Amino acid sequence: MHAPEINLASIMKCWLVLSMLAIICVYPSFGEDYTTSYWLEKANSYYNEESFDIALLSTNKSLEIDPLNIEAWMVKGDSFYALNMYKSALDSYNKVISLNPTDTMAYNSKAKALLKLGNYKDAITSSNKSLEINPLDAEAWTGQGNAFYLMGKYRLALGSYNKSLDIDASFEEAWSAKAKILNQLGEFQGALSASETAISLKSDDPEAWLNKAIALNKMGRFEDARFSSSKSLNYSNNALAWTNKGIALYGLKRNEDALLSYNEGIKINSSDPVAWAGKGMALAEMGMYEEALNSYNNSLDLDKSKSDVWTKKAQVLNDLAMYEEAIKASTKAIDIDPFDATAWSIKGNAQYNLGKSTDALKSFEKTLEINPLDNAAWYSKGLVLVELGNYEAALDSFDKSTKIDSKNVASWINRGNVLLKMNRSEDAIASYEKALGLNPSSSSAWYGKGVALNETGKHDEALTSYNEAIELNPSNAAAWNGKGQVLKSLGSMAESEKALSKAEELGYNSTKSEAL
Repeated sequence: MHAPEINLASIMKCWLVLSMLAIICVYPSFGEDYTTSYWLEKANSYYNEESFDIALLSTNKSLEIDPLNIEAWMVKGDSFYALNMYKSALDSYNKVISLNPTDTMAYNSKAKALLKLGNYKDAITSSNKSLEINPLDAEAWTGQGNAFYLMGKYRLALGSYNKSLDIDASFEEAWSAKAKILNQLGEFQGALSASETAISLKSDDPEAWLNKAIALNKMGRFEDARFSSSKSLNYSNNALAWTNKGIALYGLKRNEDALLSYNEGIKINSSDPVAWAGKGMALAEMGMYEEALNSYNNSLDLDKSKSDVWTKKAQVLNDLAMYEEAIKASTKAIDIDPFDATAWSIKGNAQYNLGKSTDALKSFEKTLEINPLDNAAWYSKGLVLVELGNYEAALDSFDKSTKIDSKNVASWINRGNVLLKMNRSEDAIASYEKALGLNPSSSSAWYGKGVALNETGKHDEALTSYNEAIELNPSNAAAWNGKGQVLKSLGSMAESEKALSKAEELGYNSTKSEAL
């Protein structure tokens, strides 16, 4: 048998409490006048020093002398609350109320304890009782707002916080709570303003700094959000602040630092689906797709209702060439949010890669129905239409892609490819030249231009284009084949044979041109 572990910290704490209890019990034997007030003063002193367990011992001594002392019962309740012993705190506050049914402070404290116990309706009743006694009690309005917030009744909560602030514009807790609600409601500028007011009133409030970070992240102000998250962490090592710091760092493209922040948040709270999803995003950006997939799965195990996480999972599955699984994940995202254009596009890409061109076309058309300005979807639709032999429609798709993004090199190249299939070689040359103007190092564009020039009988220029393609990518089998064919046309048979042999060695397939 192993000896049980000895926790020295627990032993020391127990020894300290027992020592204090011994001192408390022995001191009265000296015959001095240890009154209720004496023990209450001790209790308040220990409470302010955050020695809550010792404060409880002092309140008990006070109540032994005067069991009806309201202040002692309040300090006792507050000490229990600080020790996370909410049921015992509630009993103490109820005792105060029984002794003084008009004590608003007791009703407000009772409401806080009830919130911690998850009893939101009774918490509202307690806050309302306080407001019946004093309608101008800012703390009671805030307590009511906190209950509405936890019940998901955000507009009602906001109304309560505004009532509180109408009464006392310097009540920092209400400003911080208002910022949290405004973030929930998507009113980020208002949340930012409320959190800044809270910070101006209490600069070391971690909740206010966190609310500010959340608003700034939502507004895309990532550097400011990173700073605010760090300020929150200076005052409280909480998981949500780490997660929001991760979001900010990810937005700043500092993926490794973001990953570290997400990991810190997960250490504190491994049940946060947002942190796991954020970790997945950082890992995916770093090309660590299998690890990203694991993170997304962890996130979805905790919350399967987030379409965006299903969409991100689908993208990673596409990156891992797990196309059937990608279709399942993107379909799940679409089931939750039928207007998720990205999910439709990812599904289309997976279907295209599986050779399901007709299904892929439907997915891309759905993408474009939702977002007609999705350049990538127009491009992908064009590729599918080429596979289906519908060149006119494919050309229209590539034209729309280049109009949305005139710097999309791949669209210009594939536009040229379609024009070649339509026997419009001169137009194809113009399209390839547009691509080369944007990226002179595109082997594919040089190859396509070479094909078009050869089609127009410009063999010398075609040879130059093929040579450029080969120089940029010596493994471009199609370019070697094109070079061999044009050399044959120019009568350079020996050189032609060498080029054609090289193409064959590289696995040239006459039915396919070089993939982009």
